[in-house]
Amino acid sequence: MSKVKLSALWPAWIALTVAVTAKPYWWHLEYFRHPGPRFFALYLGFLAALAAGSFLYVRLRWLRPAWVAWEPRIFAGFFLAFFLFYAPVATLYALWIGFVCFGLGRLALGRITESALEQLTLWPAAGLGFLSALMFTLGLAHLYYRWVILVLLAVAALAFRRNARTLRDLWRRAEAGYVACAEDPLWGLCLVFLFVATVSSAMVALSPEIAFDPVSFHFVYARHYAQHHQLAAMAWLPASYRPQNVEILYTLGFLLDGQAAAKVLTYAFFPLAALSLVLIGRRWFTGTAGLVGAALLATTPFISWEGSVAK
Repeated sequence: MSKVKLSALWPAWIALTVAVTAKPYWWHLEYFRHPGPRFFALYLGFLAALAAGSFLYVRLRWLRPAWVAWEPRIFAGFFLAFFLFYAPVATLYALWIGFVCFGLGRLALGRITESALEQLTLWPAAGLGFLSALMFTLGLAHLYYRWVILVLLAVAALAFRRNARTLRDLWRRAEAGYVACAEDPLWGLCLVFLFVATVSSAMVALSPEIAFDPVSFHFVYARHYAQHHQLAAMAWLPASYRPQNVEILYTLGFLLDGQAAAKVLTYAFFPLAALSLVLIGRRWFTGTAGLVGAALLATTPFISWEGSVAK
């Protein structure tokens, strides 16, 4: 289908979207009346400013095309600094574990993955799976001790030390691939919304947990396992007899730096899920389609909340 025909579909798609979502969207807007009328007015003003800022940013990208190449570095650098400022120890542990998982995933998927973005996404994701399996084994062996975890992570980091250069090269290749497909104005329009949504989800990930499930179950199991140095089931909570992989990773976090490390480490699944959509978009459609799809995922309120809450 030609670009002209595709562009003609945009007004119809927008009209259909507004018609389908107007009522539930207004219901969510009404929520901001509860704290007081000023909050509702401020929220509407913020939405208007956000929309205006997006259009202005599209204009900036058009006037300064070289700016596009800096977007991945600015985005990643900002959030790395954000996490290091508010939870430095937990973030450093998460980076350390992420590096080890990258090496584990490379061993498993090195001959399967093709592009730099596939390797940056699928290798650490697979490594987290292997790490969960290893942690499960350590739990059965009654080896949930902080010193055991630190020794294993240190040995793994030394074994995979040459992957630091690989990571740098993959990042550069991924940046080149980004520049090739990120010039579309639609993606520029998404970026400002994506930035604000990511700040919101990061704030939740860095805050003490208040959601019912983690406080009542998931963190309870993980803390119990860490305190007893094994996968010790709790008779009054039957689900602790069958721990989920993510609860095993929470246990790793509690052994290293408590709740903060547990939340920061598992928050990595959220950007990895979004990047997986980019991979699907590149494989089946275009690079821009994958980027926009990932932005729609990350800015959906329910998904953004689920991605940042420890559950």
